[in-house]
Amino acid sequence: MRIVILGANGQLGRELQRAVPHEWSVKAIASSDCDLTNHKAIERLISEIAPDAVVNCAAYTAVDQAETERETADAVNWLAVENLAHVAATAGAVLVHISTDYVFGGESRAPYRESDPTAPINHYGAGKLRGEQAIAESGCRGVVIRTQWLYSPYGKNFVKTMLRLATQQREVRVVADQRGCPTAADDLAETIVAILPAVVADNTLRGEVFHFASRGEATWCEFAEEIFRVAECDCRAVAITTNDYPTAARRPRNSVLNCSKICERFGVEQPDWRESLRRNIERIKKNDNPL
Repeated sequence: MRIVILGANGQLGRELQRAVPHEWSVKAIASSDCDLTNHKAIERLISEIAPDAVVNCAAYTAVDQAETERETADAVNWLAVENLAHVAATAGAVLVHISTDYVFGGESRAPYRESDPTAPINHYGAGKLRGEQAIAESGCRGVVIRTQWLYSPYGKNFVKTMLRLATQQREVRVVADQRGCPTAADDLAETIVAILPAVVADNTLRGEVFHFASRGEATWCEFAEEIFRVAECDCRAVAITTNDYPTAARRPRNSVLNCSKICERFGVEQPDWRESLRRNIERIKKNDNPL
């Protein structure tokens, strides 16, 4: 199989490059390699490579900055996705696009299903939703995968931030009234690789939405507590409310994703988030410059 990975230097892009089978032909494209907001550039890239599938991991993920840098965020999370979807549709390539739990408002008491109404409460979520809608309107083949609370040994993420803070202070104040699913980027990467042959073979999939996260749920504070426990840090998490930690962008109070659809459709299994966290902390520890 011949695939293109966009956003190759991000957390998921790097994990995907580790996860793909050796017999696949992979072209990893970083943001500096191709301007995804430039329709001609995307068209030229896809034309030259002629991939079976494009996995779009590229995103503007600075949620708070998106409130003020709206044009920049929209260019990546919406307009570039629209360009990519139209090019993929014309080329006949399958598009796998990564979206977010932030398309939901967070008021549901039950885990969100793909069919539940969307109601983003920040600009980042609104832009990601418009990207999803652009894919659906293009008619291109492929799927949208919503995920959440992503972390890995790469880049900036909650796990690495907590480990860094634990070396500097004895306690960390962490929000305890927002709930989600901590998700290891390598779990998501392996899931994408596992389902990709079936997605490519199924001509009926046209921007269909699926959810994937590691199994289980937690608050940010519970997540931090587990990080400190697993890493054996001499630091404790102090529970605070969302109101105690004001941010530019509002966050959903509950954004837990129901992932039964992808599990049933493709036989996917969700690794337990605590087991995945333990594995990734070991990987971080082995890195010479982990934080």
